[in-house]
Amino acid sequence: MIFTVHMSTSEEDSRAVAAILRWAELARVPVDARALVPGAAPPPGSGVLIWDLESPEPLPEELFTGGRRRPLLVLCAAGSGRAIGSYAVHPAGFLKKPVRLADLKRLLDRYIARWHDELERVEVMCGGTRRSIPLYDLIWAESDRHGAILHTHCEGLQTRESLRDLSERLPEGVFLRCQRSFLVNRYHVRELRGGGVRLDNGRDVPVGRSMRDSVCSAVQELAQIWDQPIA
Repeated sequence: MIFTVHMSTSEEDSRAVAAILRWAELARVPVDARALVPGAAPPPGSGVLIWDLESPEPLPEELFTGGRRRPLLVLCAAGSGRAIGSYAVHPAGFLKKPVRLADLKRLLDRYIARWHDELERVEVMCGGTRRSIPLYDLIWAESDRHGAILHTHCEGLQTRESLRDLSERLPEGVFLRCQRSFLVNRYHVRELRGGGVRLDNGRDVPVGRSMRDSVCSAVQELAQIWDQPIA
């Protein structure tokens, strides 16, 4: 997936590209992020175009006309009044500056199914059927006496593979062991809540006493990532 950014300054361009790559690393989405070359037209297609309405260069409306495949358009500006004049190009969202990575995450989460075929996956045997599960969609997993249960946005999948074996096949740094019997996707961790972590689907998963310090550090690191400024 191609992300193209056009901000008010080259410094903001660089910051936005770095933040997008950090999002992609956690969401496990293959991404090519780049700043728009001055004077060049944004590439058409199914990628994402992030455009700062406070840039001196006007938004190229011809990109969104004439039957061309259009990117997902995300607009941003310091004043929300600027969004009114952009309705004609049907943006997917408007982000008020200062924009944090968490703001972009919330918007992209609504559209990630658009890139379903591009998401990184893990293959698991479930009931005699090999399932290919996007890592983004694997929210958390728990051990049970038959193996493990994998919880996605839509269903719970039973596998005979142990949670330990599964965790060894998952990318390092993406999933967090919060107890001997529980594994959570860091992308979906919202906050520490009582004796556990709350996921963005509202589920609370317990944290083992011996793992609490490492989980607290991981959640604090995540909070800093999502608070990272884009523009």
